Amino acid sequence: MKNKDNHKAKDRIINAATKLFSRKGFSATSVNEIAKEAKVTKALIYYYFKSKKDVLDCLVSSLSKNINSAAIDFIHASIDGLIKEGRLDVLPDRLRFTDDEAVDCFSRKAGKYYRQVLDYVLENRRIIRIFLLESLSSGRYHREMLRLMNFGHEDSESLVGKNFANGKDFNYSDEMTIFKFFFSTVPLFTFAAYYDDLEKISALNAKKLRHAFLNSLQMLTASLVCGRDILLQNKQLQKNIIM
Repeated sequence: MKNKDNHKAKDRIINAATKLFSRKGFSATSVNEIAKEAKVTKALIYYYFKSKKDVLDCLVSSLSKNINSAAIDFIHASIDGLIKEGRLDVLPDRLRFTDDEAVDCFSRKAGKYYRQVLDYVLENRRIIRIFLLESLSSGRYHREMLRLMNFGHEDSESLVGKNFANGKDFNYSDEMTIFKFFFSTVPLFTFAAYYDDLEKISALNAKKLRHAFLNSLQMLTASLVCGRDILLQNKQLQKNIIM
């Protein structure tokens, strides 16, 4: 019973900190205010956390861990599985599928992954707002934001993860590195951060907002598809830009 009560107390501290950091900002929130909001003593906060910064580290770490976990699950369920079945070949500049059903299978799993991650960041949009604000002002969280570009790269059990890690069979092009961050991670986080304001000022309710964002994301992803290939580099486009 005592362990259960302690767990509840820690959850109250985290929830209170999230609420206050989101409303007032990290710097303007004191440990005393967190203790008052969580209805615990200041000493109990220091029992669980070394400092106020440690509370924020806990929030960011949990966010990063869960997003990475979802990405790794997607890699195992889609890319790894299709490679093992001989239905997907990872080429230097593209993912090449052997048949239309393989493309459809990948697309369905990708759609499910997009929905899962979107729902997670929307559920944790207060933390996302804090994280974005602190990533712009703190070198530590700035690097953490950039680290989220590497979803699943540290997964040693994933075939694709291994290829990402050792660079033998697959390398992101410069364009895909930029695309992955500025047209995938950043829009996802900023949508979550501005979600409440968007719902207030737009004519869209929560369901329509979510649907519109997913459609926009899928439209963007569809621009990479060429027949049975998902392009990771477009040499013809590069020539046109250079010219």
